[in-house]
Amino acid sequence: MTEERDQLNHAYGELSASLSRMTEDKDHMSQANVELSRSLSRITGERDHTSQANVDLSMSLSRMTGERDHVNQANVELSTSLSRMTEERDHISQANVELSTSLSRMTEERDNMNQAYVELSTSLSRMKEERDRINQAHFEEMQRIMYENQTLKIELDTQRKEIEQQSKEIERPEAQLDLKSEQPLVLSEEVTRELSIVQGQSEGVKNMSSGDNAQVQKEVNQLQKELENINYELESVRNLNQILITKERKSSCDIQEARKVLIKGLDDSAMMRGKPMIGIKRMGELNLKPFQDTCNQKFSPADREAKSAELCSLWQEEIQNSGWYPFKNIVINKNHY
Repeated sequence: MTEERDQLNHAYGELSASLSRMTEDKDHMSQANVELSRSLSRITGERDHTSQANVDLSMSLSRMTGERDHVNQANVELSTSLSRMTEERDHISQANVELSTSLSRMTEERDNMNQAYVELSTSLSRMKEERDRINQAHFEEMQRIMYENQTLKIELDTQRKEIEQQSKEIERPEAQLDLKSEQPLVLSEEVTRELSIVQGQSEGVKNMSSGDNAQVQKEVNQLQKELENINYELESVRNLNQILITKERKSSCDIQEARKVLIKGLDDSAMMRGKPMIGIKRMGELNLKPFQDTCNQKFSPADREAKSAELCSLWQEEIQNSGWYPFKNIVINKNHY
């Protein structure tokens, strides 16, 4: 664009120089015309002296008249050429003005696009930081869950060992009961079979009448309750883990969607030479439009967007702070207002 303007300026200079030269030629021809007219007048005055001089003067007059007509014709052509060159000069001047206006407009659009790119880059960096923070929190939560799972596994193994140990202790009273009891062989075999599955059933112990078996029944019931509690806690941990995984996937999807919107906004900005509209709304986030409307009334056009984004971000941080209270407390006569 600058090279085209330089070429137009060069052409304009050449036309101006040519116009100046033609104006000088016109002045010279006009002067020659005046001199010819003077000579014609002088020759006409001398024509009365002699006939021969009259003839010569007539011939000279005719010749000079032809030259004058030729000069007049050249003067007309020069005037026409001068008018045409003046029109071309005006056209070049108008084109130069339009070129300067277009260059200024393109420079302003370039500055606006650079500003939009900086703002989008800042927003993208902020969203990347938020994503990293969410990923870090998720990683720490997963580490805590893994630690709790490991702890629960150790506790479960301990409980299992205790159950096995208590099962062995149950078998020892059974052997002593077989030695001391004179019950029928069928009852002894039934007790042995029922005690072998004491972890899943306790009906065999309920059929016995000794105090030791009642104590064993109580311990078995207690172990079963503890095992059920452990299973319930494990199921709760699994559910919590699934919920965290779901939240992490949703956060990743939101971040990817925001990235796509930013990239699309940059492409639209490059094509349309305008600022893209980026809108990501999730539960608990503030709406940016009221801040923009207020800043449009109080700040200059150059500071409106930055100030509205700053205020919205500040209020968003305050809202997420559970200890923040938006009203001021004052005390009047020991009364709080």
